[in-house]
Amino acid sequence: FLIMVRLEKEAFLFELTRYYEQSRESNSGSVVVTMKKLSDVSKPKSKYSRSKNKGMKCPQDESDGVPACLFRATLGSKKISAVVVKDEMENFIEDYTTLLRANMENLKKKERKKRSKKKSEMEEE
Repeated sequence: FLIMVRLEKEAFLFELTRYYEQSRESNSGSVVVTMKKLSDVSKPKSKYSRSKNKGMKCPQDESDGVPACLFRATLGSKKISAVVVKDEMENFIEDYTTLLRANMENLKKKERKKRSKKKSEMEEE
């Protein structure tokens, strides 16, 4: 049974940095970050769903009808999340992209196959 921890925006970015460091140091897997639009209207997940929680509701004190976005991050079995309101989105995205750029060193370039001269000549015609 895993619990997702809801953090403040700054704490979320700090923990996300730690996830990337742990992933890099121990090769313990990938860090997965997802975003989801939140609204204060409850929507059912499926007409066949039997769960009592028929959708995600943004806490009233955080949005009050203002559009918000839920950020989730997982590394293995560890999970964190944060809710970012529309007014704070621009600053959060700037900090988030800075964090992503700093942790992109493990990405590999795609190897491209060299085309033979005959194939490239045929494609031009």
